[in-house]
Amino acid sequence: MISTDGLTSADATIRRPPAITPSAAAIARAATTTILSWGDRRRQRHALAELDDHLLRDIGLTRHQARTEALKPFWCG
Repeated sequence: MISTDGLTSADATIRRPPAITPSAAAIARAATTTILSWGDRRRQRHALAELDDHLLRDIGLTRHQARTEALKPFWCG
């Protein structure tokens, strides 16, 4: 047990650190990063859908796998 001899009740109280809240700049950076990655993902899936069978074979995908990936919404990782 911890001794509190000589301490007032205010001194003996365990103080919690202040809550950390993200700054507006950090939130804006995170939102920008997310939106840019969504755009990249949309472009990549569109390009994947346009590949011919020879190129799909080169990257190890079937037409069905490419179509399945290309049909996913941009927000799905």
